[in-house]
Parts: sequence; C-alpha cells; structure tokens
Amino acid sequence: MNNGKVISIISVAAGITFLLFGLFGSIFYIFTVIESSNLADKSLIFWYSPFLLFGIMFIIAGTLCIVMGFKSFKGDEAAYKSTKVLLILLSAIILALIIFILINSYIF
Repeated sequence: MNNGKVISIISVAAGITFLLFGLFGSIFYIFTVIESSNLADKSLIFWYSPFLLFGIMFIIAGTLCIVMGFKSFKGDEAAYKSTKVLLILLSAIILALIIFILINSYIF
C-alpha cells in the first residue's frame, strides 16, 4: 500500500470520527432542548448552544475529510495534496487543544 492510500484511509477515519462527534454534540443539544422545554429555567438552551455549534462544525469537517479521502483514494493528485494539508492542520488543532486543556487544568 503506497503512501497516498494510507493518507486517504487516515483521512476517511478522521472524517468518520469527526462526523460521529458532531452528531453526538448535535443530538445532545436537541435532547437538552426537549428536556428543558418543560422546565421553568430554560437557560440550558442558551448555555449548551456551543454543543450544537461545534457539532455542526464537526459534521462539516468530517464530511470534508471523508470526501477528500475518497477522492484522494481514487488517485486525484489535487485531493491528495489537500488531504495532506488538511490532516496536518487538524493535527495541529488537536495538539493546540490538548495543550490548552493541560494549561488550564494546571492554572485553575
């Protein structure tokens, strides 16, 4: 298996992971809205809105990774280069997020 196929498979796997996280966040928000509709305090609808917003972003990112991975797997050179850049960018974002979480857990 050449390097292009491995990157394509990693891209599709990352896309499926992002898609699942996005669906989980969006469904969690929808259930929160349904449960909060009977309560007098409806502030959870506002405070949990980042779950919906990040869920939508994760769904879009996951779909992009899956589409680019399949195009790259079929041999599209431009999609292969875009997939490499996308995976590097996602790795940098995940690393920055981990560092941010570690710094905040030690400060607070």
